[in-house]
Amino acid sequence: MKNLQEATEKICDLKGSILALDTLLSAFTYALPLEARAELMQRLQMHAEVARTALLLAEISEHTITAFERDVHRSMKMVEASLRPRPVTEDTPTPSTQETPMPKGQQRTNKESRKPKKDSSPPKPISTGIVTPTRTTVVPDRSKKK
Repeated sequence: MKNLQEATEKICDLKGSILALDTLLSAFTYALPLEARAELMQRLQMHAEVARTALLLAEISEHTITAFERDVHRSMKMVEASLRPRPVTEDTPTPSTQETPMPKGQQRTNKESRKPKKDSSPPKPISTGIVTPTRTTVVPDRSKKK
């Protein structure tokens, strides 16, 4: 039981670390100049091919290869999307250093703005690949001890 709990905690820790790195990569990609993004795409393709060769020669799980391919494909799509210019419309928000004040009838207090909105999205499907801790039931000993 203890080993399973430790493994679950380590997996969750790794997931958090990967999400943080993924967020950094996304932000970094869009912060690069357009020319650097094109070079990034070329280098990503080249390094992915080298990694595929290394993965084929290594004794690893098929799950690892599948996850690698999925994430490389997603990263390439993200870089590809960053290469396309976004059309500027009237609705496109422009970054500003000063917030525009809201009309009096639409102003909110700090308390109202902090309320979380109810999640109305459909529930996410349950993944069969996730390790979940086993449930144990504790039955207290009610006998008198001498």
